[in-house]
Amino acid sequence: MTTATAIAAASRNASGQDLAFTIADHLAGTTFADLDADTVTATKLSILDTVGVTLASSGLTPGVEDYVEVAREFGGTGESPVFGFDDVRLPAPLAAWANGALVHGLDFDDLVRDVGYHPSTPTVPTAFALASRGGQAGPGGRGGPLPGRDLLTAIALGNDLGTRLAATVPSHGAWFGTPVFGGFASAATAAKLLGLDADATRAALGIAFAQAAGTLEMRWSPNSNIASFNGSWPNKAGVMAALLARRGAQGIENAFEGRGGLFATYFPGDYDREQVTADLGRRFRGAEVSFKVWPACGGSHCAIDATLQLFGESGLRADEVDSLTIATTLGTFALTQPIETRRAPATAMDAKFSIPYAIAVAAVRGDVTLDDFRPERLADPAVLAFAQRIDAVDDPSLAIRKAALPARIEVTTTGGQRLEKRVDQPRGVWPHSRLSPEEVVRKFRDCASYARVPVRPEALDAFVDAVLDLENVADASTLALELTR
Repeated sequence: MTTATAIAAASRNASGQDLAFTIADHLAGTTFADLDADTVTATKLSILDTVGVTLASSGLTPGVEDYVEVAREFGGTGESPVFGFDDVRLPAPLAAWANGALVHGLDFDDLVRDVGYHPSTPTVPTAFALASRGGQAGPGGRGGPLPGRDLLTAIALGNDLGTRLAATVPSHGAWFGTPVFGGFASAATAAKLLGLDADATRAALGIAFAQAAGTLEMRWSPNSNIASFNGSWPNKAGVMAALLARRGAQGIENAFEGRGGLFATYFPGDYDREQVTADLGRRFRGAEVSFKVWPACGGSHCAIDATLQLFGESGLRADEVDSLTIATTLGTFALTQPIETRRAPATAMDAKFSIPYAIAVAAVRGDVTLDDFRPERLADPAVLAFAQRIDAVDDPSLAIRKAALPARIEVTTTGGQRLEKRVDQPRGVWPHSRLSPEEVVRKFRDCASYARVPVRPEALDAFVDAVLDLENVADASTLALELTR
């Protein structure tokens, strides 16, 4: 038994209850008044950022229409919209599923970098799917208007819980953290929006556990795009779990620390309980969110930033480079291997997980944008030629944090000059350089311009204004609908 396991076991034995009890009491009892100013601001920006990248995904991610069409085939009450599809209204669980498929399609969604988790991916689609049903339902059924502060609080609590769970284990191993922990975050958000009490919230968490799944094989399997759509499952799971719990369905009681619970089964008992309980209700870890500057795997961002800085500061041109070496380690180094494949990715998703491709784009085009991952752009001869001059080395000295690994770029020019640049924290990463509200709004508008069905400019303006003042919005139930008319 590791030290962390022993500490967790002792802590649980002292309390006599599974973490689900502590979490459920916290979720049921926390109100908007408990949120600090930074959490309120970060949550608003997460909402804008998440809806923006979802809109972009509707127009750019291959295969998203499959999820929307399958959902439409089920019929049912058309109560919740799908972002980017103005004619689609679905039952809330299916809307959460479809929007959940969209949200990570471009790998441009927010993340808490140090724990390798996308906090808003499993909460914002859930929240809007339920919000559009007509506000907080409460134990007895559908209710009236949904105050904006209630929507904001539900998302803030879900983002906090998912981040805490992701931080609890020293390594996610082969598990994909966002879909595994995200089902609980989604259930927390849904339970709060539905006004569930502590017992029903705990039941929702237990029902969500029955659906917690997802391994990194979806990223490792060639020709698979399921990794793009990993947000679909936790959003649907959380909505279904909370709706069932509201009707009295009972979930797994000891979902986290039971002998067959999450930590014993998925992570062989190696977890730190205090990552969940410490400052619970006083510190909200969703406030640690970072907003992506470039639409690619976060593991590539230090390399992208280092390349842009080196070329910008030196005035170097791509045709003046004889060779370039990227040094990184652990999971980030995996984004360079096998090097031959990474130099010429076959699909947009392969490109998003290719550091050599991202570096080549940054060097040749001077930036990395959504357009750079369009299928027709992957065959750009200038980018592919530059990528052939890229090699990678594994440097264990760069393993300084759990999930945020630095990168070092070393360039030899055609004239024999040697240049080097190291980046430990790329642009956009909290707390070093998180994007400002104005930058997030610009990103939102840019992403919205790629929507499958164009969004009216006045609707975008109204949405931005409402989200930035969400605590004062009397009824947030129509916010998503206004973007899809």
